[in-house]
Amino acid sequence: MRQVWLLCCFIFSGLCNAGGVLKIAGQEGDEKFFNLIAAIYQEMGFAVEFRLVPAARALSLVNAGQFDAEVGRVPEMTDKYPNLFYAAEPLLDVQLVALVKKGTAIELKSAADLRGKRIGFLIGMSVAELYSKKHSLKAISVPTHVQLAKMLALDRLDVVLMGSAFSQSPVYTIADQALVLSTASVYHIVHQKHAALTPRFDAILMAMKKDGRYTRLLQAAPAQP
Repeated sequence: MRQVWLLCCFIFSGLCNAGGVLKIAGQEGDEKFFNLIAAIYQEMGFAVEFRLVPAARALSLVNAGQFDAEVGRVPEMTDKYPNLFYAAEPLLDVQLVALVKKGTAIELKSAADLRGKRIGFLIGMSVAELYSKKHSLKAISVPTHVQLAKMLALDRLDVVLMGSAFSQSPVYTIADQALVLSTASVYHIVHQKHAALTPRFDAILMAMKKDGRYTRLLQAAPAQP
């Protein structure tokens, strides 16, 4: 499958002349936000082009200015990316959850039950990484959702840490949510050269939440090539 979604329906000659095309990086699972973000930027006078890249690279690419923005994520508690600017209005409130294989005998009643378990999460999922370090958990990171699902299916992992925003991940087809570990908000990110765009982005997003467009756009089928 191609990894570029160019939302042609939003590209008009006048639109492009007004604001141009913004390149937006997304990680696997971010497709659910494409329609919402494209609609926001359309109202601002921009067309958008999405490209899926590994989660671990997305922040670096935006920080380096190779992309104009990233779809969104929980803010990084680090100074490694000085050129990133976060919008103020959250795209979504998400939970970090612990998933276990369907039918397993493993029971998780509290965070303490994670000790001694073989835990996996997606590379670049900083919330899961920080949680694992904070609680001294035995955890590894892998490149893709498919690999996480396979490792869990083959009993090479006991638990997968996953953000609830990635409900379409193949991990959910073989696993059940066993425990909610934390709650956080996901924010849209732009390179600092576009920081002036975020107040308008936030205002449109808030308006969409009030008038129902937000829910409709999130529930619509993700944009396809």
